[in-house]
Amino acid sequence: MARGNLKITDAPSNISIDYGIGVRRGNFQGLSAVNKFGFKASVGATFETIWDGSGNYVYPSAADYVDVVCADGTNDVSGGTGANSVTIEGLDADYNFQSETITLDNPDSAGVEGRSANQYIRLYRAFVATAGSQGTNDDVIDFNIGAVTAAKITAGAGQTLMAVYTVPAGKFAYLVNFNFGEEKAKETIGRIMVRPFGGAFNVKDQLGTSGPPVIRDYKLPIIINEKSDIEVRALAGATTGVNAGFDLLVEDK
Repeated sequence: MARGNLKITDAPSNISIDYGIGVRRGNFQGLSAVNKFGFKASVGATFETIWDGSGNYVYPSAADYVDVVCADGTNDVSGGTGANSVTIEGLDADYNFQSETITLDNPDSAGVEGRSANQYIRLYRAFVATAGSQGTNDDVIDFNIGAVTAAKITAGAGQTLMAVYTVPAGKFAYLVNFNFGEEKAKETIGRIMVRPFGGAFNVKDQLGTSGPPVIRDYKLPIIINEKSDIEVRALAGATTGVNAGFDLLVEDK
């Protein structure tokens, strides 16, 4: 099937495997797919963002260069046994998508082992691009925009586990799936939150479980406008690990 000869309106009433593969292959004009998934090892009695860090996720207020700080500057460095280079994905100052790969060099006095060539206002994914004999990162790697830790790769994970995303400029995002689960059988609640550009966070859906994972497929997708921040937050009746994710179809305006 040639690229660019289909539109989002050609989608079946329920997203099928064949349709999903077509989107991933770029067969649909102006349409792409985003899968976000996250895990937090310790969720308690207050709502927290599902990401690799603690507490709620903090969004940078201004674009800046990304500083890469490795907890282990001996193994996670170019030529070391751990991570040798990392790739980051996010948005520039105008909220357009950009990505780059950063080689990890010997740390400076502040522990910084690499800096992006471009400035970012959002960072929603990072992963180990090349590694030594360990095959992935040895220890925690932080990605800082100014004073904000915008992303984090935990030890041995090889990529971020953050249920956080921002819709690029000039795009609509269609929320087609929201999934949520827990490590232990606790009374746990998950919320998918959306903040329109310049606005406030609002709950778009809420799921609860005390055991099995729960999944919501939207036959009528939720439309999310450009530059909107999306994240999953959760709380639990007793401390437990929580996993969560969502799928988006992203369309050019």
